[in-house]
Amino acid sequence: MRLPKPIYEALPYFLIGVGFLFVYLVMTRYEYASTLLIWLLGVFCIIAGAAVLTVRFILRRQAANVPHYPHDD
Repeated sequence: MRLPKPIYEALPYFLIGVGFLFVYLVMTRYEYASTLLIWLLGVFCIIAGAAVLTVRFILRRQAANVPHYPHDD
């Protein structure tokens, strides 16, 4: 299953933003935030978003360096 391009491109930034929001809520002692669960979820979102960005960057860089030859028919 493939995601639509706008969603695919925005996904890592959304994950990182949500992660920072969760960590911020824990750090400011938001009344309804269960501390450990929200903090772990925030850190997981930040790591997942950074991993998606890193893998995307590496794969796009490799694809740019691969020469494309026309098919011999």
